[in-house]
Amino acid sequence: MLRSYCLTLLASSVLGGLCASLADRPFARYLRYLTALLCILPVIAPFRNVDVPSFFPQSAPDETAAAPRSEPVETETLALLESWFADELLSYTGIKAASVRIQIDWDADSPTIHSLAVTLETPTDENKLQTERWAADRFGIPCAVE
Repeated sequence: MLRSYCLTLLASSVLGGLCASLADRPFARYLRYLTALLCILPVIAPFRNVDVPSFFPQSAPDETAAAPRSEPVETETLALLESWFADELLSYTGIKAASVRIQIDWDADSPTIHSLAVTLETPTDENKLQTERWAADRFGIPCAVE
């Protein structure tokens, strides 16, 4: 970034000097304006990537908004994942799950799914085998099917 800034500054000063030296009497005033614009360009160029909303303070929370839930994020995430796995199983294999249980290891930055347990509504041997293959192929995790 610093290199491109220095190159832009050098190019604008060279172009400004060139314009000033080539200026004739009738166009001198306009070339000075152009030169000034060329010299201002490298000064304001670093600000083009600034996130403008970050300068403004965030608005106060809405008093009419619902109070934060007391349920931990992990429990909410787990419930959403279980619902998502059941929907994925139904959409890919056509097999409806009565319940899905997921065991997650909540490490610092990246939670890891260790195992998946699915209870099927129609637990035939073919459905169990297809569900185990689906979990292994699609997600690479072991699946206990009941």
